[in-house]
Amino acid sequence: MLAEIAIAGAFGLVKGLYGPKRAKLHSSFAGAVVEEVLFRGLLRGPAGLAGFVASHRPRSVGRVADLAAGAALYGSAMKRGGLFGAICAHVAHNAFIGVGRSLR
Repeated sequence: MLAEIAIAGAFGLVKGLYGPKRAKLHSSFAGAVVEEVLFRGLLRGPAGLAGFVASHRPRSVGRVADLAAGAALYGSAMKRGGLFGAICAHVAHNAFIGVGRSLR
């Protein structure tokens, strides 16, 4: 589970450093908790993945790939650490996006 959290954080840092600038930053903690509880805890499997992707309103193939990579990473963390592991990986990713943006 720690490997998934570290990889999610590194992925977030790179995304924050080199990804598109956005005016609004999403809540790194609350948003991740709500998404993981809703899409992994309540909705499982394809329904949860479809809900996760749809909630982010992707507008490009690259964004869909980004979401799929994140979903796979959080799913791997969930297999090892349960819902808590998925939440930790997602929070790390979101927090390090903010760190990357602040280092630009």
